[in-house]
Amino acid sequence: MGVVASDLSIKEERGVPELLHQLQQYPHGLETSKSSPSTCRHPAVVVNGVCYHCRQKIENKDTYGLEFSYLYMGLKLSHSEMDRLRCLGSKKQLSQKKLHLVLDIDGTLLHSFPPGEASKLGLSKNDKNTKEIDGWVVKLRPMVLEFLEKASAMFEMYLYTLGSRSYAKMIAKILDPQGVYFNNRIISRDDNPYGVYFKTLDLILGEESNILILDDNPEVWAKHLRNLILMKPFVFTGTETSDEITERNTPILGEILKLLHTIHSLFFQQEVGCRDVRDLASEVRSNVLRGCNLYMKQVKDSKLWDVAKALGGTCCSELNSSVTHLVSCKRGTKDYNWGVKKKKFLVHKRCIEEANYLWQRLPEENYRPTMTCCCW
Repeated sequence: MGVVASDLSIKEERGVPELLHQLQQYPHGLETSKSSPSTCRHPAVVVNGVCYHCRQKIENKDTYGLEFSYLYMGLKLSHSEMDRLRCLGSKKQLSQKKLHLVLDIDGTLLHSFPPGEASKLGLSKNDKNTKEIDGWVVKLRPMVLEFLEKASAMFEMYLYTLGSRSYAKMIAKILDPQGVYFNNRIISRDDNPYGVYFKTLDLILGEESNILILDDNPEVWAKHLRNLILMKPFVFTGTETSDEITERNTPILGEILKLLHTIHSLFFQQEVGCRDVRDLASEVRSNVLRGCNLYMKQVKDSKLWDVAKALGGTCCSELNSSVTHLVSCKRGTKDYNWGVKKKKFLVHKRCIEEANYLWQRLPEENYRPTMTCCCW
């Protein structure tokens, strides 16, 4: 039976769920019309080269719109339809007091090991944070399942990986076996227009002003850094490191959940029309080291200077009475001795790095410089 044109009409209220429901009525694809070519401009949706509206094959299927095969295989949306669905999707989520959250997989939520590698690391299958599936062994980041449950109350969530589609779906079975958190919102490199090089919010059907990203790799989000909350990479080595001990005692995802709750609350306190998570995230971040005047002459990494400034700190390379912290000064040096005499905070550069991951000022006594290294 052919597709009735009225069934496929473009309705202002038709969102992604309704669109997918309609498409699922035709498991063998849209039947191509045998009538003479129409004057249809193919305004919204194309499935495997067939216009969703007029059921004619289109000539420019390779350059038409953007592909959303993660939602429905062969689905392409025109740019105007993407804009409409983003607006409608965000409007629906906002009415439910929800924003959008894009989650990277590896290094952010877990560390996975292909068949054969896990045995070398001594992973215990009795550990609640160790899962096995299809020969792979997956080490979950502490608190990840609780994080997903609580975050889902505030966000519509996406998984986004530069791994393969089969890998992404395998991981989703571990993180979301019932499909309640992500449903079909699982994006892989097979869906990504930039392959394995970059990620894009173009594939997220929500307004960018309502989207936050959690990822341990900022380079793949070069065009969307304002949406990014940078995660400390989660790496399991098999030998317990100080980072692993710290994270076990104070799960990073627990701290990030608090941060997300803060931004979410601030967002819905703003007036409609003025709300943007990017501005709010920047504001929250800029308060982390506010009031800290950091002497960073010994820090040669210019990126760390930028990080400190983004966290609200003031950086300098000259000692004066306004300095509050001396960063990575070697013990016994003139600078170090001055700091001791003036009762200033003397800290390792990790104090800034960790503050950047946790978005909070950390106890300076936990980051005193070592005896022999200024750790540039």
